[in-house]
Amino acid sequence: MYNVLIHSKSLKITLALENFIYKETEKLFKPKVKIVGFDIYLENDSLMRKNKDNNKAKIVVDVVVPKKHLVVQSSSFDMYEAILLAIKAMKREIMKVKNQEIKV
Repeated sequence: MYNVLIHSKSLKITLALENFIYKETEKLFKPKVKIVGFDIYLENDSLMRKNKDNNKAKIVVDVVVPKKHLVVQSSSFDMYEAILLAIKAMKREIMKVKNQEIKV
């Protein structure tokens, strides 16, 4: 397992959710970019529904690579879908960093 920190204020992190996050985040370590820090913030709030926001689950992925601090935010009605969207967006950001390193 990689050093991935999962934080949640309003959601109990189950073993299934934790395993799903670890499985999906493994994809981010494949582009061979050195990742210094990796945090995932989960929020599942019923207050969002009161504000007429259909997206109940909110995910923030915070990754630190050398000389860069990448933050991606995703939200969806389903927690697993929000995680997938955030990981996919972070993979694109990491590939941008990798391509910039190659050009230099």
